[in-house]
Amino acid sequence: SASEVPVVATPSASEVPVVDTPSASEVPVVDTPSASEVPVVATPSASEVPVVPTPSASEVPVVATPSASEVPVVDTPSASEVPVVATPSASEVPVVATPSASEVPVVDTPSASEVPVVATPSASEVPVVAT
Repeated sequence: SASEVPVVATPSASEVPVVDTPSASEVPVVDTPSASEVPVVATPSASEVPVVPTPSASEVPVVATPSASEVPVVDTPSASEVPVVATPSASEVPVVATPSASEVPVVDTPSASEVPVVATPSASEVPVVAT
């Protein structure tokens, strides 16, 4: 019904903003160059392009693969040619004997009664040297 349709209000002329359109004198002009002002990039002629020559088959060096007879062979010695370093038997190894307690000399430490005592003299026993 008419009561269910929303009403959109139309603004009055005084409420509508005005966008100012610039005049022709206000618009900047982009200058288009003339044909004489545009630089020309020259395309070289066929005679100006350098040609890199492709070598012929006779000019390409060939690296020769040596034949089997030209390859040196490193000789592996046979077992009989390899020197063997012998490990000595137990009877061949010299034994350094550890002396028994009875063979070790004993250094005697003197007792207190055996140590001589050096007496310090008393003051009366010291001679006075006159200066």
